[in-house]
Parts: sequence; structure tokens; C-alpha cells
Amino acid sequence: MQNITNSLIISPSGNFYGSEQVLFDFLAASKKLYQVYVPKKSILQQKLIKENKHEIISFTSLPLLYLKLAIILLLKKATLYVNEGGHVKYIKLLAKLFPNRKFVLQIRLLDDTCASRLHNLTPNIKIVCVSQFIASNIDKTYNPLVLNDPFELPSPIEKPSQSDFIIGFIGRVTPTKGLKEAEELLLFLERSQQKLVIRFFGSVEEEKKEVKEFVKKCLKFNHLRVIFEGFVDNKTKIYSGLNLVIHLNKEEAFPRIALESWAYGVPLIGFDAGGVGEINHMLKTGMFLLQINDNWTKQVLNLIDSIRNDYPVKTVKHAQSIIKEKLNLNKFVANLENIIS
Repeated sequence: MQNITNSLIISPSGNFYGSEQVLFDFLAASKKLYQVYVPKKSILQQKLIKENKHEIISFTSLPLLYLKLAIILLLKKATLYVNEGGHVKYIKLLAKLFPNRKFVLQIRLLDDTCASRLHNLTPNIKIVCVSQFIASNIDKTYNPLVLNDPFELPSPIEKPSQSDFIIGFIGRVTPTKGLKEAEELLLFLERSQQKLVIRFFGSVEEEKKEVKEFVKKCLKFNHLRVIFEGFVDNKTKIYSGLNLVIHLNKEEAFPRIALESWAYGVPLIGFDAGGVGEINHMLKTGMFLLQINDNWTKQVLNLIDSIRNDYPVKTVKHAQSIIKEKLNLNKFVANLENIIS
């Protein structure tokens, strides 16, 4: 492949969640050509191969992968960019072996900010954080950069007329995604005799006891109608039928769901914490954030009533204009290429 850059890109995960979607969008939009390492037989590998643009190299063994990369770094001056923090121990080792090479480590998860993982980083490792929330949890001596993920506005969608008020929870139904808070909220709404439709979009991990119990409770409600849709890939299908999205994870770094919701014209409610709080403040939609106190479920009900009575059309449009301006894909590509070049 001709004119390929000296920046090597590694994706630890081959799924197609937020981080892989961002990497895919970056590679699709970039005018440069990259050597990209992805897990063998992964969704990301398949999608990148179909693009037929970059040099895609698959791996099954991490030790063999990083041995191969060590040989490449020995033979030529290259920059290594890893789009998630999961491979940090390999990056730290290579950075010590090759002090004259540049390493860029993207940190997206709160778990990857802990001192035990990031201690003793060499000066040739640059940390890039997906949000200010993540950067604030990293030792300042490492001078972490903040580069928000890009987001392109979708085509406007038409909302079908419906008598029900429908609330969406988008993401895996699992304890780490705010399951405890979701259960607390739904029990409160049921006791308040709210006639609402609740739709969960995402795989339901019923092999976990707390998830199984949660599903059982939901199916016994008399006033709420709870539907578990499973994973749905069609974003238009998800958002066109929703009046509101609720996202109750307090520690997610920069959840794509929060951007998607506003971009598709649906208000999003979440706690004033973590990435949801950061995104809503950035989009000037702080009035839809919940204070973390014993009264938060009542706050949700008040916001539901407010949206029912006066749908926030102007607020949604203003949020969309901010997304278009601040999270432009071309700006992101230019900024990331400047960092990893």
C-alpha cells in the first residue's frame, strides 16, 4: 500500500461500541492511509475490510502482536496509537524499550484512570482523554489532553403520532449500566401510578441474577408497560418512537447515547455527573440533569410532566447546533492526526 503513514493504530476491542465506531469514523474520514491492527474475525475488522482503504492486520495473540510491533519500532521511526486503555501494560513496556518512539494512549473508561494502571508512565507516552471528566481523574503530571469524540448529525426523522408517552433506556441491561438506579426509578413510577411505556434497547444479561430479578419485577407492573427490545442496530427505528431517553450511569466517560439522543431530537435525562453531566452542560441542556440526592426520582417525574406538557423543541434544536459546531468530524480528524503524527 502506497503512501501509508508511520502512525500505527491498534484497537484492543473488535466490537462496534462507541470507541470502535469513533475509530471507524476517523479512518473513513481521514485522507491519510494507516496500518490498523484489530482482533481477528471481529466486527470492526469486517467493516474496515469492506471499506477497502487502509491496511488492516488482524491479531489473536497480544504477546505476538506486541512482539511484531516491537520489531517494527526497532526498524523504523513510528508512532503507536491505541484507541483504548486496555493494552496499557504493553504500551508501557514498549515505551521503556523505545524511548525515542512516540506512544499515544486513548483513555475512555474510568477504570483505566486508576493510578495502579497508569503509574510510572514514561515521557514518550501521551495520554488523550475522551472527556474532561476522565482527565480530572488522571494525575496532572501526565498532562492529559482532552479530545471529545466527534458526532455527525443524522438526517431529521419524522416522529409518528402516538398517544403513549414512551421512554427509552439504551444500552446493555446489566449491573454496570445503572441497573440499580433504573430499578429504583421504575418502582417509584409504578407506585406513582404513571401510565408510561418503557422500552429497553440492548442485550439483556439474564445470566446475571440481579438482571433476571429486575426483568421479573418489570413484567409484573400494573401501570408501567415495560418492553425489552434486545439489541437494535437501526438508530432511526429506536429514536423515532421515543419521547424521552433516560441514562442513569454516573461514571460513563462520554456516552455516545447522550449525543445521539439530542441529535435525533429526543431529550435526555441523566445525573449531573460523569460524561452525561458534561455533555448536557456542553449542549446547554443542564435543566435536564438530576441532582444526586434522595429526591432524584421525583425530579425525573417532574421532568416527564414538563416534557409531556411542552416538548422542548427550541432546546433540542439549539443542542443540535452545538453538536454540529463543537463535535465536527473533520475537526476531530485534524486534531487526532496532529497528536499521532
